[in-house]
Amino acid sequence: MPGAQGHITVRRAPKDGNPGEPGQDAINVVVGGENVILTDTSVAVEVTVTVCKGTTPISYYDATNPDKYPSFTCSTLSDSHYLLDNNVYWEYSVDDFYTFRYTLILVKKTDVKGTVPFTVNVRTSSGQVEYERNLHVSTVFDGNDGITMAISGNPMTMNQSSFTATSSWSKQATVTVYQGSTELTVTGMAINTGTNGVVTGSVSDGKGVITFTSSSDNYVAALLIAAVFSASSGIPFTVTFTDMQGTQRSIDGTVSISFVANGGKGDTGLDGCISRVSEWVEGVEYRNDEALRYSTRFLDIAVVSGSSPGEFSAYKCLQTHTASQSNKPPSSGNNSYWQKFNELAPVYTPLIMAEYAVFRFSQTNQLLVMKKEDATKVAAGMGGGDYPLWVGSETPSNAPFRVSYEGGLYAENAEVSGIIHSRLTYSSVKSIVGLSSYTINPQEEAFNTLFVTTNAGATCWVYLPDADTYEGLELNIFQPMMTTMSLGSVRIATSNSNQYIYYSNSTALINGVIVQTVSSVLTGGRNFKIIPNMIIRLIAVNGSWYVISGALTDE
Repeated sequence: MPGAQGHITVRRAPKDGNPGEPGQDAINVVVGGENVILTDTSVAVEVTVTVCKGTTPISYYDATNPDKYPSFTCSTLSDSHYLLDNNVYWEYSVDDFYTFRYTLILVKKTDVKGTVPFTVNVRTSSGQVEYERNLHVSTVFDGNDGITMAISGNPMTMNQSSFTATSSWSKQATVTVYQGSTELTVTGMAINTGTNGVVTGSVSDGKGVITFTSSSDNYVAALLIAAVFSASSGIPFTVTFTDMQGTQRSIDGTVSISFVANGGKGDTGLDGCISRVSEWVEGVEYRNDEALRYSTRFLDIAVVSGSSPGEFSAYKCLQTHTASQSNKPPSSGNNSYWQKFNELAPVYTPLIMAEYAVFRFSQTNQLLVMKKEDATKVAAGMGGGDYPLWVGSETPSNAPFRVSYEGGLYAENAEVSGIIHSRLTYSSVKSIVGLSSYTINPQEEAFNTLFVTTNAGATCWVYLPDADTYEGLELNIFQPMMTTMSLGSVRIATSNSNQYIYYSNSTALINGVIVQTVSSVLTGGRNFKIIPNMIIRLIAVNGSWYVISGALTDE
């Protein structure tokens, strides 16, 4: 019996290897609009190029910062600004340093197409990588070569009553010529019909100008020209210009005249309705007398306040009626009795006199006071935001003086005379740490208590403000001693060399140190050392500083 032959391959299971290094984010070059189709009437076609590393945009290369990575550049589309046998003009720009933009414009009467290559060069810290891209450009000629003309001041509007022997005036129309989106330079402007000098053509700032003039010398001719050409298709002209290829060319056009002849005197119209604006109230008769042709006529406007400050709506009465809940102005839209206004006209008056008046703010919910030196700037106001009264700012929330709806007062740099009654009055605490010196300046930082922490073995000099300027000011100065470890010292001194600090010349043993204690006998000096964990209180009186409580030492 024949035996079977063959082989068996046994493979060992692979061992796990070490993880590889993370790969770099891919570079993505995104071209918006690779297929470009240009027609004669198209203004321009824009192709954008953006580059991302992963999903993060890369900025365009900045020559002033050549070491900035990553960045990218784009090549030019040609050696000059023209493509496809000079039939297409191109230019470029960079938007916000992240978007490169090619702009293409058709400049000749032709049908062409072709592929235009360009490159995107991406610079990274490890080197440069170049990416090839193509634009597929084709043009379609529809007969106008991209040349367009815009006329401002067309038509020229004139009234027969303006043509007099005692008045002189003129009307102008301006002609601007474009190729694509590029404005061309006008070199000549000619009027193609006889107008006895009433209508003339000229060039100004690269534009054509058509001028119609009426004066005491030619007003009869001007009136005739206006009437004749108003009834016709307009005044013909030819404008001459230089196109983008430097070729001198011309194009014809017309400017229209809108002439309004004097009519006969009409009948005297009715006096208008008397407008009455008031807040809507139930039981009041509201009137609309627009249809009446006799007697005094009224037209009522009702204002309805909303539930929030500054919320209101105004309504025109559509028919005379007595107000009730059933015919009240609706919260939105209109009904058969009322038509809602989009807005109310402002009222300008130098003086308001109203006995027993109640002012209710609407719209902005504010009454503003403007600065004397600049009437466009707000100095103070009432209403608006969280503060119904404020001074010193254009906005209530950051005004140096403001009062909340709950009556809370915030004021900076206040000088108050008379008696102040308060359940609690306190000031902030200023804390300084590790300084060699500090000058107290109430104008810059307002506080009554200074908390001084020193470094071990160091001295911090604290200088008091001028005693004459801050007469009556009381200051507390405190140096904490948190442990028994060595700490620095704090010395109090006057910043004015002509002023003194008066303190007791009596001594006592406190914490093992002989110190000055407060008594009725005072000695003048310009500086002293304070005792840690014992607050010193001083007061400015009559041009000097006095220690009124606490303990100090002369050492």
